[in-house]
Amino acid sequence: MIVATAGHVDHGKTSLIKRLTGVDTDRLEEEKRRGLSINLGYAYRPLSNGSVLGFIDVPGHTRFINTMIAGVTGIDLGMLVVAADDGPMPQTKEHLDVLRLLGVRDYLIIITKTDRVEDARIAEVREQAKLLVGDQVPVFFVSNISGEGIAELQAHLDEIAQRQSVVANSGHFRMSVDRAFSVKGAGLVVTGTATAGKVSVGDTLLLQPHGAKMRVREIHAQDQRVEEGYAGQRCALNIVGDISRDSIERGNVLVAEPLNFLSQRCDVRLNLLPSAPFALKHLSPVKIHLGAGRYAARIFFLEHTGKLDPGATALAQILFDEPISLCHGDRFLLRDDSESVSLGGGVILDPSAPRVGKSRPARLSLLSAMEAGDASTVLSSLVIDQGNVVNLNDFKRDWNIRDDEQQSLVSERMRLQGSHLLSKEVWSHYKKDLINKLSAWHQAFPGRDGMPPNELRGELEETLFVPLLTEHISDGAILLRGGLVALSTHRTAVSEADLANWNIIEKAYETAENHLPLVSELLLLTKMPRSTLLGTIKAAVKAKRMYKLNDNRFGRPSELLSMAEKVRVLGEGGAAFSVAQYKTEIGSGRKLAIELLEYFDGIRFTQRRDNERVILDPLVPDKLFRT
Repeated sequence: MIVATAGHVDHGKTSLIKRLTGVDTDRLEEEKRRGLSINLGYAYRPLSNGSVLGFIDVPGHTRFINTMIAGVTGIDLGMLVVAADDGPMPQTKEHLDVLRLLGVRDYLIIITKTDRVEDARIAEVREQAKLLVGDQVPVFFVSNISGEGIAELQAHLDEIAQRQSVVANSGHFRMSVDRAFSVKGAGLVVTGTATAGKVSVGDTLLLQPHGAKMRVREIHAQDQRVEEGYAGQRCALNIVGDISRDSIERGNVLVAEPLNFLSQRCDVRLNLLPSAPFALKHLSPVKIHLGAGRYAARIFFLEHTGKLDPGATALAQILFDEPISLCHGDRFLLRDDSESVSLGGGVILDPSAPRVGKSRPARLSLLSAMEAGDASTVLSSLVIDQGNVVNLNDFKRDWNIRDDEQQSLVSERMRLQGSHLLSKEVWSHYKKDLINKLSAWHQAFPGRDGMPPNELRGELEETLFVPLLTEHISDGAILLRGGLVALSTHRTAVSEADLANWNIIEKAYETAENHLPLVSELLLLTKMPRSTLLGTIKAAVKAKRMYKLNDNRFGRPSELLSMAEKVRVLGEGGAAFSVAQYKTEIGSGRKLAIELLEYFDGIRFTQRRDNERVILDPLVPDKLFRT
């Protein structure tokens, strides 16, 4: 369990931790000389059950509020320290606001310096503190000088820590770095509070935003050397990688490799403190404290474009100056651009916020769903209730969900298609929509054989369109021919003009009998313009009323079947035959005989062997030409 102190400067926070743990967290020479904490201090108390109680001593001076903010992320319990002589001070209230905005729910009130005042004053300060924190919060009275009340406080903290449930190590490992230093003989060490997952010796992590790969050589968690560190623990990681100590800054984040993602905009639920000294204007420059980091940003209100008054709440988009590592559920603190006051805070809903359409009703509805609860509930709302198609890989990354935790997210009413998750109802709707679009196309263009697939796809993602189309083809509802898609029931309509031209061409073939006239001969026989003749022939080929031998000669199924029958006579019983024999059999010139045999070779009816042919598959002509 992690406990953080909070309270005004010189109210005895550091001395209290020393009494509880024996550790003086004022380690810096300047802190000793000035008698106040400048940096974060850490101390640990081993418990009888083998667990360790960790304390974070944060500086109370107003000039070091940013350091305090960096230290209270990921804590379990807040100890509000109030001196009996001073009572609650401005810094006391500001520290308490920070803890609440960052999601701390459990508190203790510690009244210090009880040896300096009368009992009446102690009772007065007790009531003042309870007005700030709540009437049900336990209160302890201590003197760091005499030690009075320390044993009772110790026993209470030990009891809470021992019954504290173990934090689930769900998700991938994340830790915001609050310190980085070098240790002689070990190398680079970074510290922070692990907020998700677990890390083991030998793991490779990414240091964001640098993207540098870092290998974990050694782990200290809660001041003990261990093989694994878990969410909720203070961890010191001895890491090695291609980055120097000087390049690491407070707020850099160590993450598991699947969380290799940086965001420069995120959608959030923003709450302004009732005590905020002024309203927050649209697109105001601010400072965002997130994890141990501090970032320059602007606030874009999604629900209105005016301002947010103290005590109000709104959906907003944070526009960071630089990309950072984020996940859904991360809490942040909002301060003014000069960092003189804390204005409010909130929680990140969508780390992958869009640039456009961010204020549309559908988008706001989606963000409202993201506030609903756990990942499974939210995903059900997005997919089932709202009918959205969700990229499950992106969702798992944004919500920090491992692959082995995915099963609980997908219900029986959902369909996972590749990386896309959608309801089975929406899948059926998409299938019907394809049929309706294709039917409308056939009505608009009855003379065309089919629709280009990309036109049918429209704005549907290809990763969904391809399996949808494949399923229709498997069902026999849609055919794919010549690069076009068509309903299986579709028959290309022929115009009266096309039908008249086709009749003329058929008469020309009947006049030529088995000659299979060349295109040049058809032009003379039909007296058609070349473009009209070729256009009619092209349509006939698509409709399988003609077949193309080559660019200059075409044949109707009946003639080609007749020509193939003569091949079967010559090649009966596996006999080989020559071009001359086939020319005699069909009663034509050598050129037509060669063109026919080459065409038959191409459709795998015959095969050339030296100067002769043999039949490969005698059934091919019937399959192709018999109607």
